[in-house]
Amino acid sequence: MNEDQRWIEQTLNGQTEAFGNLVRKYQQRLYHALVCSLENEEDARDILQEAFLQAFNKLDTFRGESRFYTWLYRIAFNLAASWRRRHREASFSDQWSGSEQDGPWEEPSSEDQTSNSLERQEECQLVHQALRQLDVEHRTVLVLREMEDFSYQEIADVLHLPVGTVRSRLHRARLAMKQKLESLMGQDIRES
Repeated sequence: MNEDQRWIEQTLNGQTEAFGNLVRKYQQRLYHALVCSLENEEDARDILQEAFLQAFNKLDTFRGESRFYTWLYRIAFNLAASWRRRHREASFSDQWSGSEQDGPWEEPSSEDQTSNSLERQEECQLVHQALRQLDVEHRTVLVLREMEDFSYQEIADVLHLPVGTVRSRLHRARLAMKQKLESLMGQDIRES
């Protein structure tokens, strides 16, 4: 039995503080994924809280057929999709509450401002900016695969898509990301 299963079992047996371990383990990871998806930190925090609340209330329905995080992400993804439907008319620029440096990447501290860390910071900003320019479908599948390290099957389960659709959407997302980065950098990016 892995640690997630143990905490789930303890929670279901009345030791509700065990659920706090799951929250602590996954809250940052899920928050960063939601910021990428929703493009707004405040809304991501709201969805994050709602997702954990729903997960707690529905924990008895978790069958263990997937990882707990995949199940939790599916709850959060559904909440985020509902939020996006309600706020469809809002533009990205109206929703984004932070600077270009805000988001899922940790920026170097002021003590680490060497030329390498400055280059890394600039690269992170460009990647973040390009990612924000992708449509939601492409951004979501790219975040799940590249940042969350979900398998194709897990992405298919979360998004309710066939695996083939996930593969083609990911391929298109990578191409779109490459084009956005080339445009932002003003030069061609070689395939690696």
